Amino acid sequence: MISKRILSVILIPVMTFGLYACRATERYMRAQETAKAAEPLICHKDFGSYRLDPGWVEVGPESGDMDCYMYCKQEYRDSSERPYYLTVRCGADDYAPDKYRQFCNDQYQTLAGRCGEDKVIYDGTFIKDDNYGTVMVDYEYFDKGVHFYQWHVFGSLYHAVFELTVNDEDLARQDDIAEAVFTTVCSLRFE
Repeated sequence: MISKRILSVILIPVMTFGLYACRATERYMRAQETAKAAEPLICHKDFGSYRLDPGWVEVGPESGDMDCYMYCKQEYRDSSERPYYLTVRCGADDYAPDKYRQFCNDQYQTLAGRCGEDKVIYDGTFIKDDNYGTVMVDYEYFDKGVHFYQWHVFGSLYHAVFELTVNDEDLARQDDIAEAVFTTVCSLRFE
């Protein structure tokens, strides 16, 4: 018969090793999840592709519109009141290169008519990327207490609109969301 002392000498190291291996496996799984969360979200759509910073997830088309994609941070995925979210829409580009400025002025007038001129920030800044044949224009406006950032990107075939809706200014500022979304807009490559 095996004595209690011999049994404890054998079982204690075996149980300790088993617990250590289990904890190591748990740590490895958590590290894998963290690494996966740290990878950027690459979005491939019919019109092109763009990259979102780690932690963003697609939450489905807005209002069933299949040409509108909606994204939020992972921690707000199931929340009914998101502090901020991004929508991306794309359509055929009906604007000739010499008509972009007219579009921008028309868009400004539309936003100013809806929100009031004092609530629309637009400085007429154009960013042209000859390598990809794109022109980008940005707006910032306030409507009914909500802060919006809007970027229009024109390609030779498509016109994409990225719109960041901010319901919680403090949290959005803390998370530097506008800058993160601007990086996403700049990553757009039309197909």
